[in-house]
Amino acid sequence: MGGGGGGGDGGDADTLEGQPGSYYLDLDNEVGTCNNCLTTIEIDESTLTVGNAENANNLDGLDSSQFLRSDTSDNYTSGTLTFDPATILDLQGTVLNSVGTLTLSDNVSITGDLGVLGDLTI
Repeated sequence: MGGGGGGGDGGDADTLEGQPGSYYLDLDNEVGTCNNCLTTIEIDESTLTVGNAENANNLDGLDSSQFLRSDTSDNYTSGTLTFDPATILDLQGTVLNSVGTLTLSDNVSITGDLGVLGDLTI
């Protein structure tokens, strides 16, 4: 077994990621030196929060299924998706409406070619 611990590799129980306990800053009494801190401001343990496995799928109390993905295909399943005025919805692909009518109102601007299969009512 490899020494140094970390990642559940059966390592040394006296270390964390290969570092002894003295390597880490003790927040109970702030003894030790923080050699790898990101800031010079004192660490305030009253604002330090650690998540738990029970709500790992939540963000601010919302389940992960309540968010639309931006890096892969996803479905918006209910409600109204509203864009604020002056917001641009830039579609760089095909708009597929397989269930019926597509209604666009107010100032609709189409740049480039517009292809329509079926009836077009203006």
